[in-house]
Amino acid sequence: MKRLLLLLAVVTAMINCSYAANDDIALHVKDIITDWGGSGGKADSETNSYTYNQYALNYWDIHDLSTDVYDRLDMKFATPVDYDNIHVTVTYSDGTTTESTIVNGATSHNLAFEADKILEKITVSHGWDGPQGPITIYYDSIVIRAKDSTGLIGNMPVKSPKLGTGMANPILDFQFCADPTAIEHDGRLYVYGTNDHQQYEAGTEKNSYEKIKSLVMISTDDMVNWTYHGLIQVDEIAPWILASWAPSIISKKQADGTTLFSLYFSNSGWGVGVIQAKSPVGPWTSPLSKSLIDGTNPVVAGSGAVFDPGAVIDDNGDAWVTFGNSQGWIARLNPDLHSFAADPVKLPSPFHYEANELNFINGTYVYTFNNDWSDHEPWTWGGTKPQPAAWFT
Repeated sequence: MKRLLLLLAVVTAMINCSYAANDDIALHVKDIITDWGGSGGKADSETNSYTYNQYALNYWDIHDLSTDVYDRLDMKFATPVDYDNIHVTVTYSDGTTTESTIVNGATSHNLAFEADKILEKITVSHGWDGPQGPITIYYDSIVIRAKDSTGLIGNMPVKSPKLGTGMANPILDFQFCADPTAIEHDGRLYVYGTNDHQQYEAGTEKNSYEKIKSLVMISTDDMVNWTYHGLIQVDEIAPWILASWAPSIISKKQADGTTLFSLYFSNSGWGVGVIQAKSPVGPWTSPLSKSLIDGTNPVVAGSGAVFDPGAVIDDNGDAWVTFGNSQGWIARLNPDLHSFAADPVKLPSPFHYEANELNFINGTYVYTFNNDWSDHEPWTWGGTKPQPAAWFT
């Protein structure tokens, strides 16, 4: 797998939200920005709970929401809160705050915003007056209510704690991300990557990759300010997957005027999967109930891992995808972008290991890959013999 690891540094600009101004906004535990570089708490999306360490100020970053439109925070708890002095604090752009305390035994909690303010963040915490050590709160829902609520729930784009600092490298600092792929759409660059954070959350000492089943999604229109669009939960979209690593994305204009985005990924080392959407930020669906190709395919069987896809659309509008380990392969895709127009064909890929990429540059197809650890003898391919690959320590 392509292991080019980025530690992300998110964001500054609000995205064009898919909800109307009078729709409510749902917040999620997975979007909480953890104080103390990740040691201040831990989210559990399966139980919709968050474990807060004492004194940590874990928060949702919600810049630029006007209290002229949104007037309160409503929390519902899946189990009664079994602690005293758990504080909920709203911070406004002028530095002022509104604070309230969750009552022991509460099944819900409301906090009204101060009028004529701009919301900046919402914090849940416990300090000297609260219980000792970590606490866990099980949420049913966390909703920012609109004054003229329609009852429709939108999704809140959560932004980086480095908002406004001008720091843009690494581009995301609170989430692990590897193997980036990118696509331009309507003047905006969208970047997708392997969510290694899932392996970290699993508490394993070594990254063995089998727990990675989601992808990270961010975008920019100036290469400086980045918006975090959250995670693509691939295992929820395509429950048949083994894993989701090393994505590659292409898009193609459809006959009805829409654009089809196809995001290919390594379904572990076993195959190449694909999910699709009509927007670069989803919603994503799985057009297949299995991999696009895997080790059962008689053409590629026995040639190594069928992974690390690299896709491109050429000037003729033809879509191609490369993949493989120990041997590089290429196949032309049908217009649906999720089936092959013909069987895969071997690529000249001496001493191939992984990390397939395919580009179409000024009329030329450019295929790249990572070489292996051998001494590359005999080298009969011309040019300079590449050095053996080396593990990073």
